[in-house]
Amino acid sequence: MKFKNPIEIYKKYKREDLNEDATLKVLISLLEHSHDSETRKQSLRMIKRIKTTNLDLYKTLENILISDENEELRASCAELIVNSFLEKGKRALKWAIQIETSPDFFARLIYILRQKDSEFLRKLITNQLEMILKQDIQDSPINYYIFKLKSLFADKKVSNYSVERLIELFLNFKVIKYLINTNQISFYEIQNGLIIKLSLYPKEKAKLSDIKGLKELKRLKGLGISGKIKLDVLHLFKDLRTLIIDDNPLFRLEQIKYFNKLEILIVNGCKIEEIYNLNKLKQLKRLNLGYNNITEIKGLKHLKHLKILKLNNNQINELQGLSKLTHLKELNLEYNLIPRIKCLVKLENLEVLTLKWNRISKVSGLNNLKKLYYLDLSFNEIEHLNGLKKLTNLEYLNLKYNLITEIKEIRKVKHIDHLALKNKYISKKQVRNYYQKAKTENLKNLV
Repeated sequence: MKFKNPIEIYKKYKREDLNEDATLKVLISLLEHSHDSETRKQSLRMIKRIKTTNLDLYKTLENILISDENEELRASCAELIVNSFLEKGKRALKWAIQIETSPDFFARLIYILRQKDSEFLRKLITNQLEMILKQDIQDSPINYYIFKLKSLFADKKVSNYSVERLIELFLNFKVIKYLINTNQISFYEIQNGLIIKLSLYPKEKAKLSDIKGLKELKRLKGLGISGKIKLDVLHLFKDLRTLIIDDNPLFRLEQIKYFNKLEILIVNGCKIEEIYNLNKLKQLKRLNLGYNNITEIKGLKHLKHLKILKLNNNQINELQGLSKLTHLKELNLEYNLIPRIKCLVKLENLEVLTLKWNRISKVSGLNNLKKLYYLDLSFNEIEHLNGLKKLTNLEYLNLKYNLITEIKEIRKVKHIDHLALKNKYISKKQVRNYYQKAKTENLKNLV
């Protein structure tokens, strides 16, 4: 037979230029022996159209299912076996599910078996879970998962769970095992046998959808992703409570504008220039946008439940856009270009304020922050210790490496427990001597 194109061969079959046996013989030969993966896939697709129960075909399908290196072909052969040779192929399917590693393969096989023979599927999954429970893998991250599964099934036997629940447990386990074995995971957390938190370090992946099995983790509440990768299927995880994106210049805030259940959002080192599309994230309690290229504080007025805001290591040159964040307890704006403290008067619940490494020359605008107990103004351009007298709750004050030259300025902060004041004009020893001379014992720590 001169034809090597599976589509042309199938067309000759449809025109009755080739009978079924001859057509299958050529297509099976291409499926088995072609060095071109696309030709093999096309051959299998044409075979599916013929809808045959030819035994020679079954032997080929079984061989590919068990031993072929091409995952997509293995999965397609499994589907064809389920549809056309289920009774004969059950033994091969059992063997395949034991040796297979790809979560996508499991998901495809389970999907079609659920439609064809849910009872066989239940037995298959039950057997696999029972085998997992017997494993004792020492010094491996997967052992934590096995331990959790053992605890889960100690209260309720495997056989007492619904098939849907067993499938979910099985797929979750296989996904994590795959991610561990391919070194793409740094952390995971389990609840009731299912993955609820996951931290990923995708290796050599162009897009999120390339991470096998990820979309099967439907109960995820926390997800962390580090590195440059296209987040093409991030929208599948809109129920997340925590999302952490690190060092990914491909990420855009618009990708999460409908993640309205988010409580914690951390986006560091992603070259973000503007804060936008956060209006619907009204449950947000913590927002980190550090190590970006943000120049202006804006787009935050709808985040009325926000308690922690970190905009460190940006290019912000003015304190503004914070007045609506009345529940804020911690604010970090270190390593920016801010020259003046202002617009904080309504942040009456603020407890921690970090403004080190800015361009601040005067301490002001803090009188209304009665709950503030931690203030870091180190590495600025401050000359005098004014504007602190009304901060009666203040315990920690860091003023290292400013421009304070007079030791007597310390009199203005006698109520502080922990003081850091060292700079090129004033030494730590001078501060201690001053306090000893004044017989003041308020100060517990000098740094």
